[in-house]
Amino acid sequence: MKAFIPHKDTLLQLARAQREYIDAFNARPATGVFLYPRYPLWAFAEELPEEILGCAIRAPLPCDGGASFPVELESAEGRTMLRIVFATAGDSPSPATGVSCPAAAAPAVRCVQFPLRPRVFRTGTALLQDNGWQLFDERWHKRAELST
Repeated sequence: MKAFIPHKDTLLQLARAQREYIDAFNARPATGVFLYPRYPLWAFAEELPEEILGCAIRAPLPCDGGASFPVELESAEGRTMLRIVFATAGDSPSPATGVSCPAAAAPAVRCVQFPLRPRVFRTGTALLQDNGWQLFDERWHKRAELST
């Protein structure tokens, strides 16, 4: 399995947005569902382009009983869409109506301005085992221009 790993500065921004999103979502008692953080803040895929020309990390969206940051990688072959899944839904202490995250219940994140366009990031082969993860054959990608 291949992995896209943002630089540590970008990871700190994503962690801040993750915390704000989860706190805002869990503060709404009407949803009947609580979100729990999920790590690592990496995007996984079967294959990734060899040469990545650009990258954009979009604002968080609800997905499959949780929430994720959509990631768009640009390469000579075209665009590749990935997701950094950062939250998983679980039942609340009170009776829940279901484990889904409707788009209407998704809070906006104000602490980070999206889309993020990281200039530095890594790709590699990931091994997820039990409660740990490792990265092999890592490769740094550094875009020359500054992000806007």
